[in-house]
Amino acid sequence: IETLSDALGDRHDLDVLRLSFRAGDPEFGQLLATRRLAFRIEATAIPAGRHDAKVTGVRLALIGASHPDNEVSCDVRHGAKYEQRRADGSIDVQQLKSLVNNRIAQLQGLGGDGGLSTDPAPPDVGSLAFWGRGIGGDWEVSIPGSRLNSELDLSGLTEIQVWIGYRFLR
Repeated sequence: IETLSDALGDRHDLDVLRLSFRAGDPEFGQLLATRRLAFRIEATAIPAGRHDAKVTGVRLALIGASHPDNEVSCDVRHGAKYEQRRADGSIDVQQLKSLVNNRIAQLQGLGGDGGLSTDPAPPDVGSLAFWGRGIGGDWEVSIPGSRLNSELDLSGLTEIQVWIGYRFLR
């Protein structure tokens, strides 16, 4: 089945925006002090020629942290402004509801594409609240103080990885 964008020459493709925060980065210290890591993704951070970038998945790693379950439950929030670059280079901003999803953070580094080429596997978009929304905007990863995370030890933390999978048109 050919879509209108395919007929016009645009093709969907996938990539992963790989963010890393280390000791010395203000965000790293913020997570240690508050269990919250706030950051911003500029829509212009997505390379030119990749327009209409929309979130498909999020993967997290707290490298060097320890927990008896070898993973940690985290909340990922995308702020209320969802931004994306259009084909003409302009930045489109949609004011929508800020959404939060739970994601499991690994305690070792992410590898390959982190499984993001299939997260979520379309058409199953229900597993990520902000699936299909603009990648640009304000983001936050937080570690809830739940009983599940009560044995989390961040003293050995060396790096925080936040990988965001996205679809785009070329």
